[in-house]
Amino acid sequence: MINCTGPESRIERNADPLVQCLLRNGLVRRDALSLGLDIAEDGRPVSADGRPVDRLYYLGPRLRSRDWEATAVPELRELASRLAARLCAEIRAGDSRNG
Repeated sequence: MINCTGPESRIERNADPLVQCLLRNGLVRRDALSLGLDIAEDGRPVSADGRPVDRLYYLGPRLRSRDWEATAVPELRELASRLAARLCAEIRAGDSRNG
């Protein structure tokens, strides 16, 4: 049997040093289906202890178990737009708190 579904989706097998460092430090975890990363609705990765990580966001193909179509340009554009709006809102909220 040959798996022709694309790149390896199990993050534990990802050789990227950044991904491995995030895993080792508990800042990311695999999603329930082992198709990528466990990402909260607001785009923050879910840590090993189950809480979204502050000031760290992800969008892209490792959202496959949550947003199956997260690799095509239209979907990535929508995800990036939502994330940008959220970050701008956070900056505005911070500015209003700081005077």
